[in-house]
Amino acid sequence: MNPEQAKSSRPPLYLRKASFVGSFPELRLCPRDGLPVVAITGRSNSGKSSLLSALCDRKNLAKASTMPGKTRTINYFRIDGEGAPFYLVDLPGYGYARLAHTERERLRKLIDEFLIGCETMRLLLVVLDARRNPGAEEKSILAHCQDIGRRFLFVRTKWDRLRSGEQRRLRDKWRAEPGTMALSNRTREGVSELLAELRSVVG
Repeated sequence: MNPEQAKSSRPPLYLRKASFVGSFPELRLCPRDGLPVVAITGRSNSGKSSLLSALCDRKNLAKASTMPGKTRTINYFRIDGEGAPFYLVDLPGYGYARLAHTERERLRKLIDEFLIGCETMRLLLVVLDARRNPGAEEKSILAHCQDIGRRFLFVRTKWDRLRSGEQRRLRDKWRAEPGTMALSNRTREGVSELLAELRSVVG
């Protein structure tokens, strides 16, 4: 095996060279330097911020909070190191009932505008607790992605909290639903596979 083959066969590294770029309340203020973007959204308290920290192997990178609905801006992290640089973008969560209706509507529009207007977006990760079924919000986002031709991946978090029988049942079900991946932030199961997917879309 030559050096290039050896390099390509190695499992992807954690995205350890991650630096916070900024929080932006509107799409027009976000970086527009041509770098590829992988965005993350999901129901409040689905493990979205913890997923970001797991991918980068950095505790509290996105300031995971016990207060659902805390992410209300577009948060950019630049990823450098092995492979081409890209942005990992933490979008606002959704589905938090205690937010005022006007604020929930603002966040929904912010996500929609980002999906349509971010020209360099390569992939949207839709995060959902594996113990929940997709709700109206998830179905709406996925339908929107399909309508505008955006690539997406369902990341089912908190996988370690399910019994093995339930895991088998869900895996059988997901075989008919392409674009679904199981992941545990605690045990790191599925993290390497997701890292490989990210690298395949950003180069």
